[in-house]
Amino acid sequence: MERFTLHRRFGLAIVAYRAFHHLLSPDAQRSCLAHLRRHLRRGGRLVIHLYDPRLDLCDPAAVRPPSARSTVHDPASGCDVAVAVTDRVNDAVTQTLSEIWRWTVSRNGAVVRTFADELRLRWTYRYEMRYLFELTGFTVLAEYSDFKGSPPRYGAEQVWVVARM
Repeated sequence: MERFTLHRRFGLAIVAYRAFHHLLSPDAQRSCLAHLRRHLRRGGRLVIHLYDPRLDLCDPAAVRPPSARSTVHDPASGCDVAVAVTDRVNDAVTQTLSEIWRWTVSRNGAVVRTFADELRLRWTYRYEMRYLFELTGFTVLAEYSDFKGSPPRYGAEQVWVVARM
């Protein structure tokens, strides 16, 4: 997401389902936005979906119990797949979080496989995002807190519509 060349320009680009949070530094975020802008036509639109961070969930000192285990059935393999978040560390200086996700795959009640993944994200505040757009040559056209067009509100979603001028 930080560096790419597609050799064409588009009228619309979408960064869906909070993917932008996987860019773990402001430099990486600026690079991504600059490359997206380069691939948009003049007046082209960019839509980005983020979450609006709740400060109580960003506090490094907050103790968080492990999440409840969530299980789904995969009909193709006949297996049940369960995931639980077992650890979370917040770094308020870098605005990043790291979670350990423990996966368990079972068939007919017997565990077939277990493994762990680390999820790392960077949270970005609304006014920080607005400034990143300005720095990279975008004009904010609209800012919402959901996909119904509601005005911005704390702790909701961030849905941005910006244009390359």
